[in-house]
Amino acid sequence: KELKAHNENSATILSSLNTGDLVPDKFVFKLLEDRLCASDCMINGWILTGFPKTTSQLHYLEQINPSFKPSLIVIIEHDFKTIEERSNIRKVDPFTGKIYYTNSKDFIKESPIVTGRLVTKTEDQPEVFKKR
Repeated sequence: KELKAHNENSATILSSLNTGDLVPDKFVFKLLEDRLCASDCMINGWILTGFPKTTSQLHYLEQINPSFKPSLIVIIEHDFKTIEERSNIRKVDPFTGKIYYTNSKDFIKESPIVTGRLVTKTEDQPEVFKKR
């Protein structure tokens, strides 16, 4: 949603994503707070993946609202090779945003039209992935 705004913020965010750099905290904090305050998150709860990435992000999450404190934290660690292998088989449909893994049953059943338009996510491109 923010990227579609085509403003100064979206240009900065997109630039960070395209180069594999972390999006500056001031943007992450605003987007996160806006999303967590949305009615569906307030009613149903939420799951964050890949956040927090920094100590300042952890402290921010603790400060924005007492009700935003997670009730469960799961940390999954993988070696670099496993993560790299998964990024090599992950593709995204630019029309729907759906993620596919090229070795999955869902991918094999998908239509040639869909599989033909799948692309590698910017963050999974080798030069960007290695920076992360």
